Amino acid sequence: MFDPKDWHLKDPFPDQPLDKITPISLRSWCVLVRSKDKIVFKEGFLNLVGAIDMMRGLDYHHDRFCTIVSEIAKLPFLDVQCEQKKLYLVHEAVAYINRLGQFYHFASSDFVKTRVSDWDKIIPTIIDYKKFRDKHSAHRSLDKPRKEDSSHLQQVHAWAISSISGNLFSPKPGKVAPMTLEYIFSGKRWTDSYLNFQLIGNSVTDTHNLSIEREHPLFINEAYKLIYGLLSLP
Repeated sequence: MFDPKDWHLKDPFPDQPLDKITPISLRSWCVLVRSKDKIVFKEGFLNLVGAIDMMRGLDYHHDRFCTIVSEIAKLPFLDVQCEQKKLYLVHEAVAYINRLGQFYHFASSDFVKTRVSDWDKIIPTIIDYKKFRDKHSAHRSLDKPRKEDSSHLQQVHAWAISSISGNLFSPKPGKVAPMTLEYIFSGKRWTDSYLNFQLIGNSVTDTHNLSIEREHPLFINEAYKLIYGLLSLP
């Protein structure tokens, strides 16, 4: 049942150039289907299908995240629904990071490494932000600490993506975020800024701010580049 020939995979846009197909996870699927006669497709059918499912998950959770942000921007600052939707953002962020972690492990698998020697140079942003998965979303360092996780780090890792983590914003390009009560209480803060989740490390330089809105294009393009590179092989 896992033989590729038993599955009738379809290209939803057979006459469309790849660079015109969006979202990028769908473009990856089209590359896969168009490569079904290649050896790499036959040898790594489940590997590749699963990796593209991960990319679909990234696109899905990113889109849901952005939709919820837009909904929050339309609600009064202290509205009960507003607080509930902020919690939804936490759930979407955890799901997103777990999918990102899955893709990292696909990229670092023997299937990929034996075919793409510089795999790590293709996904530098994914590798950099995998820390969120390792310290919080896969399991919390608070619950299963490693030797480098001090008591303080365990606390801040647990706080990073939780219902009490607060809201850390950074202005979008060309936008200004004035620190006035009127602005803070308005929905413009949500539309003019990126919501960030902060993971504090052992030093200032080891602190990471993750914005799913801002980083998603980097993650998904790196993932596509790796998939495309694999399927360009014989």
